[in-house]
Amino acid sequence: MRHKRRKRQKVRRREMAEDKPQRKTSGRNPPGGSVAAAVADTDGKTKETVPRESGGGIGKNRRLASIRSRISIEELKNVYKRQVTLSQDDSAEPIFDPMAKCVEYVVVSVLPEDRSMCSECQELGLLQECERLECRAAKEEEVLNLHSPAHFGLLQTTSSITDQEKLEDLSSRFDSVYFHPGTFESALLAAGGTLDLVDAVASGRLQNGFAIVRPPGHHAMESEFCGYSFINNVALATRQALNTHGLSRILIVDWDVHHGQGTQQAFYSDPRVLYFSIHRYEHGSFWPNLRESNYDYIGQGNGKGFNFNVPLNSIGMANQDFLAILHQVLLPVAYEFGPELVIVSGGFDSAVGDSKASNGEMEVSPGLYAHLTSHLMTLAQGKVAVVLEGGYYLPSLAESAAMTLSALLGHPCPSLMDPIIQPSKR
Repeated sequence: MRHKRRKRQKVRRREMAEDKPQRKTSGRNPPGGSVAAAVADTDGKTKETVPRESGGGIGKNRRLASIRSRISIEELKNVYKRQVTLSQDDSAEPIFDPMAKCVEYVVVSVLPEDRSMCSECQELGLLQECERLECRAAKEEEVLNLHSPAHFGLLQTTSSITDQEKLEDLSSRFDSVYFHPGTFESALLAAGGTLDLVDAVASGRLQNGFAIVRPPGHHAMESEFCGYSFINNVALATRQALNTHGLSRILIVDWDVHHGQGTQQAFYSDPRVLYFSIHRYEHGSFWPNLRESNYDYIGQGNGKGFNFNVPLNSIGMANQDFLAILHQVLLPVAYEFGPELVIVSGGFDSAVGDSKASNGEMEVSPGLYAHLTSHLMTLAQGKVAVVLEGGYYLPSLAESAAMTLSALLGHPCPSLMDPIIQPSKR
């Protein structure tokens, strides 16, 4: 019976892989802009920025001598245009407000990612259980709590650049970054929505929540744009929670398939923040190709012992592998740390079907994210804020996000597609 079941699962995966669009880009595909934050309430009711290759601040020898995938500006532009050319469906009222000023740049008023996730959540009846928080633009002084004035200033100038060649030249100075005139406003909305959500959860006004925002942020560093990240939403909100609410123990769980080096660097010496990342590594050959993404980077100074990397050196990791990491590593560490707040960098590019879109090549069921979320809700008196990061194959992204939201609302976790067996020996 188990053999037949696993055989059927392989067929399902193969069908999903054949159905998804085949893209020829190497590395990661760019998301669009940010439009909103959705909240689940279970209680019912300029010195000039110097661009470098990815990484920075944690050791001089941080990049391995391996070949790094780099995407051309033309590829980024073409992929971006493919993502945002989605026909409008006025019959469905989205939970997200369109960012009107960016319509001329992004073609449609609602991003494909948001429409897909919203539709899935609506079909499952989850949206009516949520309280909605509209995004607002983060203020300059808020962004400067994490990023340098030069970083903010350079991002701000992109809003007034209309020459395509200048934007492409600026983009080429960074690793996997594509600027357009709406980038600045999009990034501010993503940051502002995340700040408000985390503030509501940290203060106790909301039990938990899910910020559905783009662009993502966990690759953005203090003075460097990277990996389609311009403002580090999670790191910024974490710093605000530390400063505003007087918290002393915040757990950040990053389950995106790519290592969030920006978040790691932000708190590498801070014992108040435990950063835990599960990511594909391939002995340094997988993007962002950083030595500091390995398991032996554990923090420094007072923060030594508060940085945990779980680098995955093989493709095809599935539910049982992630569950083993959850139960044997993450939860024991988290219980000992005793966080007062949990913030999740929720990238869904390890899900089945996202292999070509993100190059992640993992085989996680969307339902697994419900299990991960549910276990994290046993920490910090249930104060959990999930913030969208990666995830580019819309069917898997939508279902994974819906399963996460369902868990935040307290619904039972679904049965997993894979049998729970011993972790793969890879």
